[in-house]
Amino acid sequence: MRARLREDWVPRACDEGAVRRLTAETGLLEPTVRVLVQRGVRTADQASEFVDTPLSALHSPWRIPDMAPAVERVGQAIDSREPILIHGDYDVDGLSATALLTGFLTRLDADVSQYIPHRIEEGYGLGTTAIRQAKESGIRLIITVDCGTRDAHAISQARAAGIDVIVTDHHEPGQSLPPALAVLNPKRHDSAYPFRDLAGVGVAMKLAQALVEKRGLPLTSFFRGYLDLVALGTVADVVPVLGENRVLVRYGLDCLRHTRKTGLRALIRVAGYENKAIDAFAVGFGLGPRLNAVGRLDTGETALRLLLTQDRTEADGLARQLDEVNYERRQEEQRTTEQALAQVDDRIDLDQERIVVVSAPDWHPGVVGIVASRVRERVYRPAIVLVELEGIAKGSCRSIEGFDISAALDSTRGLLLRHGGHAMAAGLELRLELLDRFRQEINAYARQTMPDELLRPVRTVDGELNPEDVSLRLCNELARLAPFGTGNPEPVFLCRQARIELLKRVGDGSHLKLRVSGPTSSMLVEGIAFSMGDLAEEFHVGDTVEMCFSAQANEWNGTVLPQMLVRGIRPAARQASDTDRSRRSEYHDRHDEYPRFIESGGSRRE
Repeated sequence: MRARLREDWVPRACDEGAVRRLTAETGLLEPTVRVLVQRGVRTADQASEFVDTPLSALHSPWRIPDMAPAVERVGQAIDSREPILIHGDYDVDGLSATALLTGFLTRLDADVSQYIPHRIEEGYGLGTTAIRQAKESGIRLIITVDCGTRDAHAISQARAAGIDVIVTDHHEPGQSLPPALAVLNPKRHDSAYPFRDLAGVGVAMKLAQALVEKRGLPLTSFFRGYLDLVALGTVADVVPVLGENRVLVRYGLDCLRHTRKTGLRALIRVAGYENKAIDAFAVGFGLGPRLNAVGRLDTGETALRLLLTQDRTEADGLARQLDEVNYERRQEEQRTTEQALAQVDDRIDLDQERIVVVSAPDWHPGVVGIVASRVRERVYRPAIVLVELEGIAKGSCRSIEGFDISAALDSTRGLLLRHGGHAMAAGLELRLELLDRFRQEINAYARQTMPDELLRPVRTVDGELNPEDVSLRLCNELARLAPFGTGNPEPVFLCRQARIELLKRVGDGSHLKLRVSGPTSSMLVEGIAFSMGDLAEEFHVGDTVEMCFSAQANEWNGTVLPQMLVRGIRPAARQASDTDRSRRSEYHDRHDEYPRFIESGGSRRE
């Protein structure tokens, strides 16, 4: 198997004048201010709002185009007990939005049902099967969530059948909007809504919020009751955690920690987060994957039932079922990833092919997107992973920063049956006999348009710090910048010179505990490097290294101290002098009783 490529660690560009000014105006530490400036903050008021994130920063739902006719039509259906169908999507965003509108409208005594399409059999979006079933069931109003903006054909069919459609969606529209009664999408070309990047569940919430305001219901109670679902879908959909999303996620995570929804509580238990902190990491890597798994391998209806149930016994059973399916998903993903990487090693010359294209007949369509991401991470090339089935190759693409995979697919559109997506991710379908030609043509395009420098992985860091700069105050300030995610990643810093004073494996041996000192101070700082236990054989006490790390407060046995959460470690470009080594060794000998607060490698992220 090929070795991983060495990353370039590059500090983010930053307005140094703004950093100096805001450091003086806010009283925050310079590294904290630097992160804020890199997130677009330029004034003390903006810094205060970013750190405090008030709920009042949410925008009025009435600024979304078509909100008024949508609210009027839904209100009519509620008052007349007219059946309403909520048509969702099979991912966490769509499921959360479906559960939100279902729960909210049910509380208003509406007659509500739900429809989640089958990923494999129906695919994404509002389709003809759903329209036919709605017509047969006497449905006269469909509300789509997390889909619909590009489903003009199906919506035309609905209109012909006498069914009104209200679209709530966040995907990019085409040149024209579908013929729906209302299209609620902040990305509409004619939209003046101040924030474009709401998740699907965020747009659905805006419809519900407008209904709350229209009917004079208590808004605080509404937020308290439904922001848990909003946080769940927003984090899982990997939309930017900035602006309005930041507000929704911050307050939504607090609601999720204290949720009274029976299904969510069961999901939290089975994921191992009961009585633990639930942050964006827990949602993205604990709760979200379990809800997604059933939609990837079968149908998302089981996950929706969990989000809607109020029965403890049923919830526990459904949560266990999701956990088991998620285990199967991980196994399938691992098997497929190993086979895909084996194809890369055996068949593909990475010096010639800048886009990796792999395929097999026995891979599950529900995991090829994840596998494409894994292959991309391993070889640092755009990756296309396809399933061969009945003469068709169908699958997903994942790209690297700076290369538009959607444009690459456009260059081969004459070979494709279908394709779509955006710069970093896309899907495609083509006849199997054209696969080799497709591989050749898309790589020819890449050789013409992809500069060599794009093929070197880059980790962007937020600044440079020495170990002695990692104070408890800094850790606490950085924690106030959460929730982290796309657009607001957890701050990562570069240390160019750190001397290893302690190094050992912890936990089951797969993690690495460090204690390091800096080039200008004898102060010792603890570090933990998860899943890097093998590096204990490569480094030794006394070595000078450079590290990428996040700064976090860590509590162990009642003691709270700063900790470096190591993201990468390698030999320093310049080793420390013998004088420095001697000075710090003497200090280390005198302070051998430094608190052992992470001897077990204990951290909530483990």
